[in-house]
Amino acid sequence: MTIAHEIGRILICGFFLAMVVKNMLSWQDNVKMVGQVLPFPRIALAIGFAVEVIGAVLVLFGIQPVAGAIILAGFVVVATVLFLRFWRAPDPMERHYITLLFTNNFAILGGILLLL
Repeated sequence: MTIAHEIGRILICGFFLAMVVKNMLSWQDNVKMVGQVLPFPRIALAIGFAVEVIGAVLVLFGIQPVAGAIILAGFVVVATVLFLRFWRAPDPMERHYITLLFTNNFAILGGILLLL
């Protein structure tokens, strides 16, 4: 394993763990956002956070890195399709921003797949 691989693994896992902390600090805002797309938003949000933490920890500590990477990849795909529906945004600036986030998520997915 190269230094670049190790740094990439730490950065990707750190990203997911930092997003969990950030999003937990904005719990109510996230409950409202998730509630627009899914039933039982508090439960869905808690499950999403758990999936992110479990996947990141498995990869970060090398416990089951392949399983962790698959979990993170699945999370990214599901979250992207559910919450970044750029094709539904009526405002061109909003559509552009959401499209950027959508494509960024697939770049993150690419990084995760490199962990496999």
